[in-house]
Amino acid sequence: AVSISSAAVELAVLKCPEDLSQSLKDVRVAIIGAGKMSRLLLTHLASHGVTKVTLLNRSRPRAEELAAEYPDLDIHVGLMDELWQTVETSELVFTSTSATGCIVTEPLLRERVWGQTPQPLVLIDISVRR
Repeated sequence: AVSISSAAVELAVLKCPEDLSQSLKDVRVAIIGAGKMSRLLLTHLASHGVTKVTLLNRSRPRAEELAAEYPDLDIHVGLMDELWQTVETSELVFTSTSATGCIVTEPLLRERVWGQTPQPLVLIDISVRR
């Protein structure tokens, strides 16, 4: 069976060389959210050679608990107040939250660095609203 998380990683495998001129294992990856779908993202990313990930969540304990399940991955855990700094330093960002609205939108991106620099960014949103 194919999960949304595995399909998202397969999409990233295809898009990274095309949009970022790098393979998935070589890009700076961030995951926003630390729920079940993020757990599956980490599993599938690791199976594709990703070794370093930034994981942001509303609560640190939940993100640290998830990170501890992947001792072979170098996971930096942060809180949502690091969102824009993390997005600006990442090349591939997965959002997987249960927020009631979109947390990353084109207008919010344009208010920040995108549109002002040629920095490439791939965003894949697999969030399921509450």
